[in-house]
Amino acid sequence: MLADYFCVRENASDVEKLFRFGIALQVALTMLMGLRFVVIDRADVLDKERRKMLTGLLLNSKLDQAIIPATSEEAPPSIVPKGVKFVNLESRHCSIRGGHNVCAESLAER
Repeated sequence: MLADYFCVRENASDVEKLFRFGIALQVALTMLMGLRFVVIDRADVLDKERRKMLTGLLLNSKLDQAIIPATSEEAPPSIVPKGVKFVNLESRHCSIRGGHNVCAESLAER
């Protein structure tokens, strides 16, 4: 799985190549430091297939937590893998698919 994710397609943009390298570096450094936590911004530069691969990679990693802020016009999948939560922040409310809604009240009050 890891090799598939980092095997760069011929037509991959420079932005995608740098983004994927940045993920690899961030995961490697956080594991070496024993933090087991990453924040990966801008996952929306990846196509749908690569975003799925990224999710699978992170689910199968030894990380305890990963936060991936991104924009998308697609709805979250109807079947959410165990351990994954999609948080939709729009119009001062939040909805969570795949977990308990623990942030809706606090975000809506802001």
